[in-house]
Amino acid sequence: MKAKIILLFLFTQTVLFAQITPDFVPDDISGVTGAVCDFCKPGLDNKSRSKGVALSYGWIPKTTFTEEGTELQNPFTTVDKQRLLIVDAKIPLVNKPGLKILLAYKYTAEKYSLGRVGADYSDFFSALDEEVLRGNDMGFLISKSFDETKYLVGYFKYANKGNYDTWMNFDSDNAIYKARMMFGKKPNPSYEWGIGFNFTSSFRRTIIIPAVVLNKNWNEYWGFESVLPAYAFMRYNANDENIFLGGIQAAGQTFRVKLPTDAAAEEMFDYSLNHTEIRTLVKWQRKVIPWLWTELQLGYQFNFSTEFEGFNDNSPTFDADPTSTPYFNVAVFLSPPRSMVK
Repeated sequence: MKAKIILLFLFTQTVLFAQITPDFVPDDISGVTGAVCDFCKPGLDNKSRSKGVALSYGWIPKTTFTEEGTELQNPFTTVDKQRLLIVDAKIPLVNKPGLKILLAYKYTAEKYSLGRVGADYSDFFSALDEEVLRGNDMGFLISKSFDETKYLVGYFKYANKGNYDTWMNFDSDNAIYKARMMFGKKPNPSYEWGIGFNFTSSFRRTIIIPAVVLNKNWNEYWGFESVLPAYAFMRYNANDENIFLGGIQAAGQTFRVKLPTDAAAEEMFDYSLNHTEIRTLVKWQRKVIPWLWTELQLGYQFNFSTEFEGFNDNSPTFDADPTSTPYFNVAVFLSPPRSMVK
């Protein structure tokens, strides 16, 4: 079943080797509409809304960790629910015609609530139960237009991902460094394409992934938005207050997880927990009042790769993939009027 889905969504395959989903064209830079001005701007007319400050909560119902590359015994470990909280903010530092610079910050908190601890790796799964996995991402977003049709987008970021107890942590064992660049061309307000790359260096590996941007409007109602291999969505603009999107999106996270092997805490598990999934989604963005929007996501999550990569003798490497499951997410975000972006 998994092989068929991978073939169906061929463009997502390279994401399976990345630390997290590539996001070459962040929403905060690309949400611009209107006639072509003196300098081109990333993004099309009528595109999905930009997110200046966003709070989102995701919920995944019951799953079971099954065999995938590692032989496991019954009974398997089950997860009653998996929760994901994200706080995302972008602060404009420069908003000039042809040049945008933003300070970006994102806080992530993820938690597994186990229903049953299985026969294999039971000590580690027991320690992981209800443990909060945190991420702090900080960086800069830069968009530079050269003329009416060509521009360059860059994203430079430091991230720290682990199960630390404090809100923020700068332990070098958890550090991930990223650089993303994309050259784009927008011949007219209804068509845009671009090519670029995503560089990641982390406690797991160093990798470069190519990316292709393709955005197209057919009329004032229908359009297409994509950054391959990260996502591809058809868009329907019902009116100025309701936007609907449907398509597929790659997702995933990596965390450095250090947990005591027993109550005495004399020895530690030390793992890199890496999970990658593909989601088929329907999104509904709804304007509440000027500047304030909500977004509801409903879909199905195909869990492809969950790796527990050990870093010491107490932590043998193994794979245990969760079964696929429905996916739900709700968000509230601030989206400035497009006329404010120069």
